[in-house]
Amino acid sequence: MNVDTVSITIPDRDQFIPLLRLVLGGIAMRKNVCFDDLDDVQLAVDDLLANRVPNGGQISMVVRVGGASLDIIVEARVDEDLCRRLKTPPGSAGEDPETAVLDTCRLLRSLMDDYEVQDLPSGRFSIRMTKECR
Repeated sequence: MNVDTVSITIPDRDQFIPLLRLVLGGIAMRKNVCFDDLDDVQLAVDDLLANRVPNGGQISMVVRVGGASLDIIVEARVDEDLCRRLKTPPGSAGEDPETAVLDTCRLLRSLMDDYEVQDLPSGRFSIRMTKECR
């Protein structure tokens, strides 16, 4: 199977976030990803980055496309509570239905087929999300 990989690193500032959406859209168009799947991926990335902790550093995104699968890895400084909740299995005692962070957790669980959170140095996190496209 042929896997194409695209990487982008941007400054951690709001005015650069739309570049990530543009990259996702361009990849989706070239790989014939349906609009609904593209919308799911863009919404997941947008919502995840809405919970970032801007620190003047950088945000990195790697997109791998192989067959009907999109694998997106976002590295940024993200709210620690969000990362802790993303690591908590759905329906466990650690969930608090009153938090906005929980909305992000539910969103990723419903839009993406899989995701994984890894701790990185300096308070950064890597969130890998997978979408199986129709």
